[in-house]
Amino acid sequence: MVFEKFGPYVRHWVWVGAVLLASCGAAHAQSSESVPDPGKIVRDASWNELHPPSHGHPFRYRLYKEDSKGSTVKEIVETKDGDVARLVQRNGRPLTAEENQAELNRLNNLLAHPEIQEHRHKKEQE
Repeated sequence: MVFEKFGPYVRHWVWVGAVLLASCGAAHAQSSESVPDPGKIVRDASWNELHPPSHGHPFRYRLYKEDSKGSTVKEIVETKDGDVARLVQRNGRPLTAEENQAELNRLNNLLAHPEIQEHRHKKEQE
């Protein structure tokens, strides 16, 4: 064999190189099949923004935020009148009974005074 004069190490590295080349080709074939077209993602997202569903179901998600004061997790509900956020965790732990009651009081106040939500919604739109 041609590699005999170069010793066993060369055969080993040639074999390793062949395996790597084969695996790179397989990975490229898999990745090109599984990765969607970025242009299509942008077009789809734009179309969805311009054509919202007629059933009007609000979006609901959790938002994790970390800053110099610590971390928070808020549950956000998007409505036609603007987003409504409810604090559910602070610094990785659920709210205490007192914190939870204060959050419920804040949301009840928001419900009782729609002008507050209207003002917030206008600021969001700007």
